[in-house]
Amino acid sequence: MIHIADLYNLDEGDAARPLQISENSPGIIKLVRLFSGTTQIVMSAEGQEDEIFTANRNYIRPDQEIGSDNLSVVAQYIFDEIPEAEELTNILMRIRGKNHSFYQDLCGEFALCLISMESSRFTEAFLFLYRSLERMSAACPLIYSSRQNDFKTAHKFLSGIYRDEKSPGELGLLQAFLREHANENQNFAEATIDIAVPNWGGAYASELSRQWRDVIQREVPAASLDEGSEEIRCPYPDVAKLIVTVRNRSFHNLSGQKNLDLFRLMGSDPLFGILMPHFLQWTAYVFLDFARWQISSLRL
Repeated sequence: MIHIADLYNLDEGDAARPLQISENSPGIIKLVRLFSGTTQIVMSAEGQEDEIFTANRNYIRPDQEIGSDNLSVVAQYIFDEIPEAEELTNILMRIRGKNHSFYQDLCGEFALCLISMESSRFTEAFLFLYRSLERMSAACPLIYSSRQNDFKTAHKFLSGIYRDEKSPGELGLLQAFLREHANENQNFAEATIDIAVPNWGGAYASELSRQWRDVIQREVPAASLDEGSEEIRCPYPDVAKLIVTVRNRSFHNLSGQKNLDLFRLMGSDPLFGILMPHFLQWTAYVFLDFARWQISSLRL
């Protein structure tokens, strides 16, 4: 049994008290708190002591540390204008029953992902991240439609996903959704993940750079290796495609297909150890937009 618990005990009257995690907290709030680095993950098994993992890395704003004294900052991630405590409590009560199973499943997948990160099992963390993104991808049409005031706009978008009556493919719904989002959100369209290649000039960095250009960049030209900055840079709208490509080129090994040579990269964990913090930061950004859309719709 795995559950997400609070790192802090907040006093009655504290401005952040409505965001305190309890058994009855909405899953969507648990996930925002999880990504903000203000939770602990508890693994329980009958007859054994609980195993507790501290999830204190802020993937939403990596440059911002949050503690019990400024936990109300989390509300700023969700709202443009933070509601009063009574209204916030009412919003959270109304959202508790919305898409309960969906968010409950995501809580489990992302909790396992962060446990794997904490334990330096980076390939395993990527597995749970990918599973989570598949769930989010499947929900994209409903999320998009719920934001539209005009059914014609929603129909045009949904029709475009299934071009030529074909399935949109791996994370295809998410990729289509984010392309549309980039047209409406300049910050998202212009943001990039900037992945520093460690020990630039060393043997591992040289091998990774060669394979990246030959295998990954060939399929995702936007995920380019910049020798000047010693970084891999990828625009946010292209990250879903990058994640799919990294998965396929790492876990498939068909002859006649260029794949990553994991033997020469000393296995998959060193590679995913470099990529996963950035993939999680991007995922936190995308999820936060999901959360903002759903929560803001409940404001009176």
